[in-house]
Amino acid sequence: MNSPYVAFRVDGGAELGIGHIMRCLTLADRANKMGFKILFICASLESSLKKKITNKGFKLSVIESDMEKDAKHCLEIIDDYLIKLLIVDHYKISNEWERQLKKSVDEMVVIDDLADRPHDCDFLIDSAYGRTKSEYEKLVNGECQLLLSSDYTILRPDFIGSRPQAFNKRRETHHIKKVLINFGGTDTLDLSILSMEQLLGNGFTGSIDILISSSYTKLTDLKNTCKSLTNVTLHIDSNQVAELMLQADLAIGSLGTSTWERCCLGLPCISVVVADNQSYIAQQLAEYGAIELTSIQKMEQTIVNYMDVSHMRYWKIQSEKAFTLCDGYGADRILSKLFSNEYDSNNVLLAPASTLDEELLFSWQTEAGNRKFSRISKIPSRIEHNAWFEASLANSKRRMWLVLYQGVKCGYVRLDDLGESEEVSVLIGKDHQGLGVAFKSINILKRLSLYNNIKAEVAKENLASIRLFKSLDFIQLSPIQYRWEKS
Repeated sequence: MNSPYVAFRVDGGAELGIGHIMRCLTLADRANKMGFKILFICASLESSLKKKITNKGFKLSVIESDMEKDAKHCLEIIDDYLIKLLIVDHYKISNEWERQLKKSVDEMVVIDDLADRPHDCDFLIDSAYGRTKSEYEKLVNGECQLLLSSDYTILRPDFIGSRPQAFNKRRETHHIKKVLINFGGTDTLDLSILSMEQLLGNGFTGSIDILISSSYTKLTDLKNTCKSLTNVTLHIDSNQVAELMLQADLAIGSLGTSTWERCCLGLPCISVVVADNQSYIAQQLAEYGAIELTSIQKMEQTIVNYMDVSHMRYWKIQSEKAFTLCDGYGADRILSKLFSNEYDSNNVLLAPASTLDEELLFSWQTEAGNRKFSRISKIPSRIEHNAWFEASLANSKRRMWLVLYQGVKCGYVRLDDLGESEEVSVLIGKDHQGLGVAFKSINILKRLSLYNNIKAEVAKENLASIRLFKSLDFIQLSPIQYRWEKS
């Protein structure tokens, strides 16, 4: 059987920025962990961004940079693959392009944040805070499902992992000692140098971190400027962005993808609009009170005002409001929706398990009665559980997800690859049993199945699980064996 692919049509570089590529890479990582192979189709792409894709083992097809021929080139490429999803993140791609490609893939997904042009797709994602369905009603086809608002912001898992520490750090912050400058990877208006000079020129003696990419056209000048400054550190193509934002007390930057990264970690920001497509989100966040919006002309005075210790009460308010806007689970919400649209999975989403979840799984495994009908009913010791969990994460034939119900982690599910089928296992914590969580979780797994069939082994005495699997259209094959197959 040909392995299913999730494909992306996206570009990035000095002119376009790198935000589109980075959010697609985040979705690609998550989809890959779910067992899908990944294909990127790109035209305008710099060498550093090509490496970010290929170093992950993803396929990359580079096409001619000609929008009139773009659909034709893409059709020629995807003809060689079984495409489960085609995800488009590109302002210049039209609904006619989408209509042509839609016929050759299972489902078409569009990422947009402008709400200014028509689309023909199965799903549309716009994570802009305050975005409403009414803004897209006349722009999408009737069957299109809209995933709107900052609940669908696409962030890497390390931001979720850093969030508990961020709550504690912001609570204990009383002075601004560390500033992060973050005007996007390509900083087309050269505001990194300007804001750094304004900070230093107005007596800031704390440490300054500058985030930039190797695509920045004036990188050599920036390096030379920073060389003699002992309290300034330049971070080029950093993969430690979450850690840098966690350690910072204040950011100065633009309103691209990094806006949501900062919100996830409750980091207040002096924000500047550097592109037309940032105006909507700038207005929404400023009105909500989650950012300090300024202009290039007024940036220095805003910095001076912010350094005054009396401003810290506003800092606290901005931090608290930023935390409420983005919890980091947007990518998981998106993928759960994309792979469960045939079913009622409201309030339930699946997030790939990580090393951060080991203690939580142990707590569920050791709850009284939870292992009564398991193959191994004995409650594991902590050492046994640690060994099992580590081996499970390393096992390429095993896929595990945390189950979230209304945003709360409440259990886990897994699929074990048997060759022509997969076997399902599910464990829901005591506090969330009886709410239909297992039913909705397994319905999502049906869409994630590699072979369109799933097996389950259920003890004869486990009447609740027997009812569960029968309600999910699993057919009984033997006293303990059940099987679901896509019709």
